[in-house]
Amino acid sequence: MIAITLPAYNEQETIGEVIDEIRHVMKSSPHDYFIHVQDDASTDDTKRICIEKDCIVNSNPKRLGLAETFRNELSNCLKNNADTIVHIDSDGQYMPSQIPDLLEKIDEGNDLVVGSRFMNGIEYKGSKFKTYGNIIFTHFICFISNSKCTDVTSGFRAMTKKTAQEIRIKSKFTYTYCQLMAAKKLNLKVCEVPIKGRETRKSKLMKTPLHYIVNALIDIIFYCH
Repeated sequence: MIAITLPAYNEQETIGEVIDEIRHVMKSSPHDYFIHVQDDASTDDTKRICIEKDCIVNSNPKRLGLAETFRNELSNCLKNNADTIVHIDSDGQYMPSQIPDLLEKIDEGNDLVVGSRFMNGIEYKGSKFKTYGNIIFTHFICFISNSKCTDVTSGFRAMTKKTAQEIRIKSKFTYTYCQLMAAKKLNLKVCEVPIKGRETRKSKLMKTPLHYIVNALIDIIFYCH
């Protein structure tokens, strides 16, 4: 059973279309699946939209942020008997049409598959700062973890049940690079597939460049080990 899971905080403008795209793609898939939404205490119509579209919805009791929402996502997907978990953002940045590309790599025996916006050049429509900031940050993470990756901040990824169970995300900020660093230490099989990213709304995670850098460094020093 495949769980396709989305974190959501006030995403009423985009999440319905993302869910429709997922349904369209998975119609031709041989896999059984369900769509799960981890609602981070949204105050708009996000939860109602997801329920009306027959998604499994779990809500945080209050806004907890991305890292804790990700932990809750994985936990709830495992409770619903997921063997494979696909994580995709609800703002429309990532294209559900590429979910089969990630699943193919899982079927080939990989434990964690990351959709990379930079594997085949720059396939990303964010600002220049976010684009080149991501590339520089990726090089930094690869250097300190002795790993190879082209997009450590991508939120479009697929993982096995084993990966979701064995990697304990301790981060207080985000999960992306911490999960990859943990996978390296556990000798899990990790690969990337090239994806294209669409332009979306302003990031809810990064308030300012300095805010992201400070919180990322705190994560790396205290939690990503």
